[in-house]
Amino acid sequence: MQDEVVRNIDEPYDHDTLWQAYLWPSDAGEMMLRNRYGLHNEAELARREHRETTKRELEIRTGKVDIPVTGDLAEWRAIHAHLFGNVYDWQASCAPSA
Repeated sequence: MQDEVVRNIDEPYDHDTLWQAYLWPSDAGEMMLRNRYGLHNEAELARREHRETTKRELEIRTGKVDIPVTGDLAEWRAIHAHLFGNVYDWQASCAPSA
């Protein structure tokens, strides 16, 4: 699993460096999200992500996975981790912010 990117709030914010850990080049030469499938084609990744997250959402809705209802960031991270865990290594990380 990829190391989580941690930013010291006292250091200057460098958008490009911070996001680099989450991106790689697509077949079209644009930057796209790094993924567990090793895909560099954005359309193919979108199809795989949709298929996987739809299946994982159904697991949450039907109670096949236990995510405690806490109403806080931990709950949202658990939902995000379950939905995207098979697609991205960094799925439970909070997105970088300025």
